[in-house]
Amino acid sequence: MGVFAITNSVIGNTDLKNSQILKNLIIKTEVWPIRKLVDKYHNGKITAFGKWLQRLEQSDKWTKQDKQCAKSYIEDIITTSGVTFQGFVLCPLEYLIHVLKHESEQNLSLKDLWIDMLQWCQEQKAKGVEYIILDGQNRLKFSLKQFIYGDLKVSIPTTDGRVHRNISYSDLPEHLKVEIDKKELVISIIVDGAVEFIKKQLISINAGEPWTPNEKRCVEFTPVSFSLNRTATHPTVVSFFKNLSESKIFTKKYDLEKKGDILFIAELLHVIRNGSVGSSQNLDDMYQVKDDKLKEQLELVNSLFLWVAQHLNEGLISKKHLRKEVLRDVFIFLSMLVNKKTHFSSGMSYNLKLNQITSPDTFLKDLISSIEEERSNKDQCQVTIDSNGNEVRKEENVLPNTFMDNHNGTSAKNISFRVKFYKPIFEELIEEFINKGVIKKLTSRFIPSDVKDDVYKKYGESGCLDIHERFPTSNVSSMKNMEIDHIQPVAKDGSNDISNLTLTSRKNNRRKGSN
Repeated sequence: MGVFAITNSVIGNTDLKNSQILKNLIIKTEVWPIRKLVDKYHNGKITAFGKWLQRLEQSDKWTKQDKQCAKSYIEDIITTSGVTFQGFVLCPLEYLIHVLKHESEQNLSLKDLWIDMLQWCQEQKAKGVEYIILDGQNRLKFSLKQFIYGDLKVSIPTTDGRVHRNISYSDLPEHLKVEIDKKELVISIIVDGAVEFIKKQLISINAGEPWTPNEKRCVEFTPVSFSLNRTATHPTVVSFFKNLSESKIFTKKYDLEKKGDILFIAELLHVIRNGSVGSSQNLDDMYQVKDDKLKEQLELVNSLFLWVAQHLNEGLISKKHLRKEVLRDVFIFLSMLVNKKTHFSSGMSYNLKLNQITSPDTFLKDLISSIEEERSNKDQCQVTIDSNGNEVRKEENVLPNTFMDNHNGTSAKNISFRVKFYKPIFEELIEEFINKGVIKKLTSRFIPSDVKDDVYKKYGESGCLDIHERFPTSNVSSMKNMEIDHIQPVAKDGSNDISNLTLTSRKNNRRKGSN
């Protein structure tokens, strides 16, 4: 099954040769003293793989209220006799490399995923890493290591009736240090089994603090999970979401420690595909799709987040200037602008490329201001009388079926209303951007690939007749040596719309020129 010999576990010996049940995952259980585990981690022999096989670090939980959680954990384990029941899960790096090499050869549809993970593991091996920690990384980093090597102070009662209060490890008497160093911990080491079953085991052993549906999706081994994780871990996007989080733009649902950044990205993909952010079950289903549209849609999502993350001015990322649903609108309308195949793109007057936006900061600032202006328009609020007898309009009294009202939710109805309402305003804004030079209108002969495909499809189905040929011979016409031609030349303001494009022979196209 793997590269490691299976040995009997120290705790709960298992005779695999006599087992009648097929095992998906084989774990060897050992007992390590605290000092062995902490030293390996401190010396770089143990590392975490937060991108895939586990949750993100939960620093807030372990550091808030003067590190009370970290202190309680230390005090509990050193005042417990026997082996501590809450253990740690490790996976030997050599074994994980072996599994990933096998997967990359067998599961070609996800080869990019396996290669990405394999390269990371090989880099860690070159640094001297021996184990990947799959469970217990927060306890190890924020509590155990901080106590042994840092400044974490705890209270320790002793048998002589004394209590060493608020004391660090370095200040303890030598005999207490030795006793703590020898305190035994349960270490579960994965020695065989598929990566998929490692993931399922992780979810199972975290039952005490259940994984959110989003966290479970993030460790799926599918093209959607791989692509969205890759987008979220790009350095520019990481900084972008950290700024959003620090500015309190996102609710707890989008907490970065719960991989809320990936949830927001996934919801945009669902909007592009289906017109709504999707329910939890909708998103579960989307993570499993492998249809023909998926690759283009994932590339679109990736390009949009990289572009916005790179160009959105940090001054706009504040609670005062930017709201989560306004930001979502920005991504939705950008997707409609640059891709004709999204759920809401039908009927768009413009189809541009991101590199045509010559002043991205102005574009984003004005787009956000425009959406916010429409959202915050108090005419959408019911008139009430204040204590001074004056007529006032407050957002808490928003009228139903208004742009403001539909920014209070994310249902399919909310998103659809917002798109329908703002779309004509957005197109006017695009025209204004073009006139001001914020967007560069294509005046070259460049024709986007999707338009070319439409032209070839249109004229290929009609026999591929050359409109510039006086006596076309349809029975011998073919696509070979045919070129796309502007009926009204670009030099005379001819557009790249399919109605102004046709197919002609290379000879006729050269003879026609710009006449």
